[in-house]
Amino acid sequence: MTPRGCAILHVPHRNQQLICTSLPTSWGYRNPKARADILPSEYFVQLFQKVSTIDNTPYLCVPKALEFREKVCGGEDAIRRYSEKIAEDGGKRVAELLGTEVLPTSRTCCFTNVRLPLRSSEIVTLNDQGVQVAQWMEDTTGREYHTYIPVHFYKGEFWCRLSGQIYLTIEDFEWAAGMLGELCDRVKAGDWTR
Repeated sequence: MTPRGCAILHVPHRNQQLICTSLPTSWGYRNPKARADILPSEYFVQLFQKVSTIDNTPYLCVPKALEFREKVCGGEDAIRRYSEKIAEDGGKRVAELLGTEVLPTSRTCCFTNVRLPLRSSEIVTLNDQGVQVAQWMEDTTGREYHTYIPVHFYKGEFWCRLSGQIYLTIEDFEWAAGMLGELCDRVKAGDWTR
């Protein structure tokens, strides 16, 4: 819920000597054992404190993002309930529109997996090319449809994973179903080989 991606790295004190940044920092990298002037935990913090050209905007937005989640979205529990429900309802709707099924799961979560109306036997291909077809579909969702939907090939079937998010509606899942159906038709026509 920030304008740009943002992450927090947590490393227990006992493991901090094992971790170093892969980015050059203004502090320069030195072995923490060679730094007798500071404690290893202080060195670890310094190591990740500044990575030069970083954009601080995401970090500065965290308090307002949390406030937005509480005041506008109803808090973390409401967000979780909505995300789980929209994933479940959206997955069922996508499967209905595609004429397929949702992968059964024994727990509630914010994801759903839907089988695509495409079997390896419908494509003149070997099973080991199923992974390539799935990768083409996944790449095409971003390149041509400006979204990202993971597609996996498993036991001769193609499955997509859809995510439930607070900002999604059932109409978004219906749009995804149309786009996925179109992609399946394109695979059957051989577009993935071009």
